[in-house]
Amino acid sequence: MTKAYTGTGTIYMRPVSALGVKSDDFKPVGTAYPLSVAVTNEQIKVPGRTVETAGQTIAAKNKITEITGSLVLKEWNAQNLAYALSGSYASQVAGGASITDESITIPVPGEWIDVLHRDISTVVVTSDPAGTTYTVDVDYEFDAKLGLFTTVTGGALAAGTVATLIDYDYAAKTGYLVQIGDTVQNRVEIWANLYDEYSQIYYTIELDSVILGANQEINFISEPDAETEELQFLLTPETITGNTSPGRVGGILL
Repeated sequence: MTKAYTGTGTIYMRPVSALGVKSDDFKPVGTAYPLSVAVTNEQIKVPGRTVETAGQTIAAKNKITEITGSLVLKEWNAQNLAYALSGSYASQVAGGASITDESITIPVPGEWIDVLHRDISTVVVTSDPAGTTYTVDVDYEFDAKLGLFTTVTGGALAAGTVATLIDYDYAAKTGYLVQIGDTVQNRVEIWANLYDEYSQIYYTIELDSVILGANQEINFISEPDAETEELQFLLTPETITGNTSPGRVGGILL
């Protein structure tokens, strides 16, 4: 039997360990649908063993053999992307500052070297020892976002292997850093506050521990005019030690 709740809802996730220990606060996952849970039952029949009931079923009971599910996320954020890439995410909170006389050796044109920071600005490149100031786009080029430098053909640094001093400002770090492929299993606790438009009732789903499975290609540079791609997950709910069920629907055990 299939039951579909056509409605809306807000879904929250937070990391959880294999022992059911929560390691962070809940975060909303954004627009997400469908969220599906399937409970597979095996019916165990008890045959009669008397003369009168031999060959007949005198009792039966259902045994839950598997609980699975799926979730499709329509919005990307650091948390969702990390889970899709079998990775982790961490907050970045660091102030910006200025760097004076960082020593590097700039390469020949076409090769790039990196400085110690990213998101740089107000760049000044001088000789080492100081005395000559070089000109951007004439003697050197830089990728400010990545903090990469190269020389320009025909410029004063074009011969490469030139020792230089670099001054620059770098921006504060905020938001999240996603690490790719450093987690074998991503476990999360999922809570959802939902509204069934057909019956006009509110209900909740709580899954104490869910292993997220994602095996899809994520295009960071897509075809022109391509829409934002979805993140699709398989859900495997687990029963935490000490519990009798992996979760609840409207407060009722699955």
